[in-house]
Amino acid sequence: MEKFPFTPQGVQDLLTQLYALTDPQLELEAASLQADLPAWLRAKFDLTTHQETYLDNLGATFINFSATRSSFALANRLPIELIVPEAARGQQEQEKIIKSSDKTSLDSNDEPSGSLTFEVEFQ
Repeated sequence: MEKFPFTPQGVQDLLTQLYALTDPQLELEAASLQADLPAWLRAKFDLTTHQETYLDNLGATFINFSATRSSFALANRLPIELIVPEAARGQQEQEKIIKSSDKTSLDSNDEPSGSLTFEVEFQ
């Protein structure tokens, strides 16, 4: 599988490719993502040096939180979105915070719904 740029469009392009997989194949991808989110991101995205460094410095709690929610959304073919303000793209020296907005849910009939968003904010 080809690597994608870690951009909003790159995320969508990867999801298009992943969501075309069979259910068992997609479940393997989701399990791999949950087991080691940083390694999964490195395998799927062509990260810049700055993105690699940022990923290396993420806290374990954020990684575990993001891995759990991302793997659920991925396994259930729910929308996952990366938002990076257009004006801030390429401004790698600024302080950056990534916030997630998890609007996924599961009803008592095991029907998943919702979406997951990661938004990059620059300060």
